[in-house]
Amino acid sequence: MLVVFVAYLLIVIVIALWSARKSRNADDYILGGKKISGFYLALSERATGESAWLLLGMTGFAYTYGLSAIWVALGCVIGILFIWIFMADRLRELTAETGSLTINSLFSKKFPEASRSIGFLTSAIVIFFFMFYIAAQFEGSGKVLHETFGLSPFWGMIIGSFVVIIYTVLGGFITVVATDVFQALLMIITLVVLPIIILFICFSNETIINFSHTAALYNLTNNKSGWEAAILVLSGLSWALGYTGQPQLLTRMMAIRNKKEVKTDYDDLKDQLYDNPSDSQLPC
Repeated sequence: MLVVFVAYLLIVIVIALWSARKSRNADDYILGGKKISGFYLALSERATGESAWLLLGMTGFAYTYGLSAIWVALGCVIGILFIWIFMADRLRELTAETGSLTINSLFSKKFPEASRSIGFLTSAIVIFFFMFYIAAQFEGSGKVLHETFGLSPFWGMIIGSFVVIIYTVLGGFITVVATDVFQALLMIITLVVLPIIILFICFSNETIINFSHTAALYNLTNNKSGWEAAILVLSGLSWALGYTGQPQLLTRMMAIRNKKEVKTDYDDLKDQLYDNPSDSQLPC
């Protein structure tokens, strides 16, 4: 297992070094200079959106609550489709129109009469919420390394953050997208192959089969009814709302070259959602 982990780190570093050569100015470093393929941007957007929370959090949630977890998955799918169908092309147009490199600057330039207030407010919102978001990702890396190698979660977080900082500093957006593509492919393989292996294990283990017969696990509302069921369903579907305001996802759309690339990205996204439903967070 250690060999596999070291190999993974080496591959990420090699990809970072290779892609960093293409980052030559601020435009390239912050938004890729409009020269990244739509296919790669689509993979990067999904790898960014489905990070530690999907591989650790969502799978654990589905394992604990069964079919009722599907409402969270459905909410996420709705949110993902919404931003790609209704926001991607408009963001691309506004980026070209204003010459912006970030979501903050895009809003500031779109509404120049309130640019200072908008710049301050959006920066404050991003900084505040990203402290918790990034902390959760680093905690995820700490947990994985702790469970896999017995490392202290603290040192696991240090190693994870060090790797991310290194490849981000090396080449900025281009390097991040390149490593995202590699990690997206690993995630797709894991989310498709691993459930199949687990099903074989489950059907050959009587204890697991007996455990899975718990009635609540097969109920879409976890045996709840009335207002409790409605709240469970609506709270799951409400995850769709979060995708419209995540700058780490929207910047991928700002980096799209032209309208044709938006369609390419959307087609790639549909393939991921329908051909590989496990990659779109649908619990088995």
